[in-house]
Amino acid sequence: MLWTGSGNGQRLQRTSCQSRGEVVWPARYNYAQSLYKDDDVTLDDLREATTTLEDTERTARRVLGGAHPFTTGIQAPLRNARAALRARETLSQLSPPPGSVK
Repeated sequence: MLWTGSGNGQRLQRTSCQSRGEVVWPARYNYAQSLYKDDDVTLDDLREATTTLEDTERTARRVLGGAHPFTTGIQAPLRNARAALRARETLSQLSPPPGSVK
């Protein structure tokens, strides 16, 4: 993956390098972690982070095996991302939309 972006606070965009045969799992893993650990993360970002970690874990398990350190190392961040997503979804269900009257 190539990470592009500039400026303070701008989202990074990713470009796949898979066509060149590069191993991209560590980059996807780091990208997902940076999303869910961001203090200003959006609900969509949390969904993307969780999905990215799930996909990365599934691929790593298939290719490297379940006992490989990279595969097992994804488990805690995946649990954390799922917990952050659940918390944010619960909060968004309890909170009125911005600008609405209580």
